[in-house]
Amino acid sequence: MTATANAITAYARTQSSETSRWYHGGLITFLATGDDTNGQFSLIEYRASKGGEPPRHIHQNEEECFYILDGEFTFYIGEQVLSAPAGTWAIIPRGAVHTFSIETEQATALVFFTPSGFEDFFKEMSEPAESLTVPPAPLGPPNIARLVATAEKYGCQFV
Repeated sequence: MTATANAITAYARTQSSETSRWYHGGLITFLATGDDTNGQFSLIEYRASKGGEPPRHIHQNEEECFYILDGEFTFYIGEQVLSAPAGTWAIIPRGAVHTFSIETEQATALVFFTPSGFEDFFKEMSEPAESLTVPPAPLGPPNIARLVATAEKYGCQFV
């Protein structure tokens, strides 16, 4: 068997302080990045508390998919409202206006992006996790101008 340009090297990764970051009230662990997959996809584990949801937005470059591990989400995709308890797989097509709400006090999901790239938004907008727990509530609102500019850099617009 010969190697190709899209070959992925085998590895195993788990949650650790080196692979986890705090982002807007949530704990994100980078399980696979574009560097690991030659840009084919990325996968993060997202653990957050109710109230840490994003505003409505659109991804221009990738599909975003969620597999709910624990808790319950509600997805708002265009005019659709999708209930997503643990065990649900939800796909958000690129170009679709969407957001979600967390219906339980805490929830955990695997978030899959294809192709990769948007994980770099989270890297840029987050801080190293001080512990492998959902962080305490932020001290204030996010810097909206920085959030919007960084999202646009990665092909995401808030609506």
